[in-house]
Amino acid sequence: MHEREIQKKVKVQKQLQEAEVQRQWEEHEKAVAEAYDEKVKEKLRGEYDRKMKHQKDIKEQLHEYKMNLIKNYKDGMMEGGIITKAAEEELIANRQKDLQRRRKELEHA
Repeated sequence: MHEREIQKKVKVQKQLQEAEVQRQWEEHEKAVAEAYDEKVKEKLRGEYDRKMKHQKDIKEQLHEYKMNLIKNYKDGMMEGGIITKAAEEELIANRQKDLQRRRKELEHA
């Protein structure tokens, strides 16, 4: 009977050891999985940050393009106005010259 008790104790100890090994293995697997999850999260955060920076850069470039387009349009409008005004002044000057020439012609006639 003594031998049977020893076998039971050995069996119980063996079961306890196996349970401990199983617990440690599960703990190890959990730690590995958590480390992997954290690594994936960091990678995703990095990708997200890069995409957001890229999107911000694109928005800034678009805004700059629009502002340059508006500036060029306004400059063109101003230049067109200046050219129009210069042309009008030239027409007025030419008309005045014509009128003076006609007056001189009428005075001499």
